[in-house]
This record gives sequence, C-alpha cells and structure tokens, in this order.
Amino acid sequence: MNLYIVIAVHNSRDITLTFLSLLSRQSFQKFSIVVVDDGSTDGTSEAVSKDFPEVSIIKGTGDWWWTRSMNEGIKYAIDQGASAILMMNDDTYVLDSYIETIVKISQENPGAVIGSLDITREEPRRIFFSGVEKMIWWKAKGINYHDSYDLYDPSLTGLHKSVCLNGRGTLVPVEVFNTIGLLDEEKLPQYASDFDFSLRADEAGINTFISWDAVNFSYVQKTGEGKPFIKQKFGVYLRSFFSKYSQTSLSTNYAYYRKHCKWYYFHFAFSFHMLKLIYSYFKRRNAFSET
Repeated sequence: MNLYIVIAVHNSRDITLTFLSLLSRQSFQKFSIVVVDDGSTDGTSEAVSKDFPEVSIIKGTGDWWWTRSMNEGIKYAIDQGASAILMMNDDTYVLDSYIETIVKISQENPGAVIGSLDITREEPRRIFFSGVEKMIWWKAKGINYHDSYDLYDPSLTGLHKSVCLNGRGTLVPVEVFNTIGLLDEEKLPQYASDFDFSLRADEAGINTFISWDAVNFSYVQKTGEGKPFIKQKFGVYLRSFFSKYSQTSLSTNYAYYRKHCKWYYFHFAFSFHMLKLIYSYFKRRNAFSET
C-alpha cells in the first residue's frame, strides 16, 4: 500500500505542528503526508517546511475551504502514485498505533472505505461519531450505533457497516475515487461532502465500514461554525444558517438532501432536518462548555 495522508489546514500553525508530531511517532511509518494550506497568514506553511521538510505542501488561495483543499491534496497524492488516501483533520489526537491499526483493517478488507471511531479529547470522553447503520431519509434520520455525546466505553471494538463516514480518519483506496469521483466541492464546499462521498460509495456498491478500534480523539470546541452543542447566543446560531461554510447552512443541507432524498419526500425531509437543528440547539447546547 502506497499510503498518503491528506490534511487541510487554515491558520492553525500550532495545531498542525502538534498533529504532525503525532504522525511522526506512529508505529507504522510507511506513508507520505500532504498538507493543503488554504491561505494561512499565521506562518503555517513556513513552520511545517522548517520542522517537517519531508511533508509536501500545497498552497490554496484562501477560498478553497475544506472540500476543495482535500480534493487538491487527493489529486496531488494520486499523481504521485498513491494507492490509498487517509483523510485526516489536524485538530485531532491519535495514539501511536492508530495508522498501523487502520492500515491493517484496510488490508483485511480490500477495496473498502474504512472510517474511524471519533470520540472527544475533552473529559469525560464522549462519542462524537461511531457510524450510521442506515439512513431513513423521509424522517431525516440516520440510524446511529450510538446517540450523540454518549459516554465512551473503551471496550467498543470491531468493524461495522456505516453508510456515512466523516473526514476525521477515513481511509479510501484510490480505485474508489476512480469509480465515484472526488468530493463535491461545488455543492458542498465545507461540510457534508465527507458524508456525501461515503453515501455515493455505498450507492455504488462499495463497502463502507467504521472501525471502533481505529480511534480519533476530537477537540470538539474547535470543529467549526454552527455547532448546536457549543454555548452561543441563539441569534449567532441562527445566522450560521445563512453561511454556506457552516454545518447548519441552508444551502449545504438543501444540496445534501437534494442529492440523496427521493423527490417525493425531499421537501418534507429537508424542512424537518432544519427544524431538528433548531431544536438541537436547546437540547444539546449544554453538553459541552467552552474551554
């Protein structure tokens, strides 16, 4: 396996350097790293070049956002001869055995897309994402293995079907990109393009799994705009609905549901989903406090 790790960054110099140091300590070291720096002004690229000269750096224009940044990194890696891409975020923590674990699982399941269990770095550990067994689109609902923010049980193990996978530690064989294309940077520039990608893979008959043995620890307070569990004024949260770069974006959610819902219940499902986002603000906003 010729593995390339692709990471999109923006003005996160210290976070990026810390994450690269975690990768340098991995028990499995047969991989290359591509950092896509989308217009950072904090010296991220210069610091990475100085401390990690072996890392390839692609510089964006500042308006690539996450999806195009990942696509540019993926295209570069494929041009360099990659046979598999591991999509990762720099605002995560991984144990030294992480890459060895996910590579082994990938080798045991050739051709499959393999995602990672995502739990919070903050204590107490909570499940951030453990996979979606199936989608019930007319209910705007995923059948999740665990409820969001359940307390994490370290005994969780095994490989499980997941039609949705996020970009925080998902290993994709290059033939999958050749079959279904890249991430959708046009309609989903910042959020949902990772879920959309795995859904397209599943629809194309490609196995999509999540491993509860490959664990990412996420810093949930740094995961972006429009999160209902972060304490914020309701007006600020509502304004995030009108930014196409927010997770709660009306345009992003419209495009996502339009792509995957049957036409005859699309409008109901989309509207119901947006109402649930508003409800989630009141239900979950106290799940975590700002650090």
